[in-house]
Amino acid sequence: MVSFLPRPGIRAGRDLHSHPLIRPHRPRRARFNIQSVLILTLAVAFLVTIFKIRLYSLKVQDRVIRLEEQLRLTRLLDEPLRSLIPELTVGQLCGLRFASEAELPALAAPALNEKLSRADIKKAITTWRPDNWRV
Repeated sequence: MVSFLPRPGIRAGRDLHSHPLIRPHRPRRARFNIQSVLILTLAVAFLVTIFKIRLYSLKVQDRVIRLEEQLRLTRLLDEPLRSLIPELTVGQLCGLRFASEAELPALAAPALNEKLSRADIKKAITTWRPDNWRV
């Protein structure tokens, strides 16, 4: 026999709304517990790790470009400018890497004397040499 009476311990009326399956939804306040702090810490650590990995690879590429361009400048520049190659900054060398072989000696002198930035050197280049290996 099926009974339609409420279970024992639940009275009709006010107590019926306090039952967990029947009670109306009320938004809960956010609570900070150890799991939420741990997840947030792991997410921040993951983002920092990804950022550091990307910066590390770019820094290594800049060092390789610096070495390549120093060798290239040693081969292409005349003696008075060749002795000044170590004074070029990494930014200047990265800007000069796009210059063609014919244009490089003419751009290296102003880069050294006027302390041109990477962007200024790139603006002065007329014949571009592509760098297809940069990530």
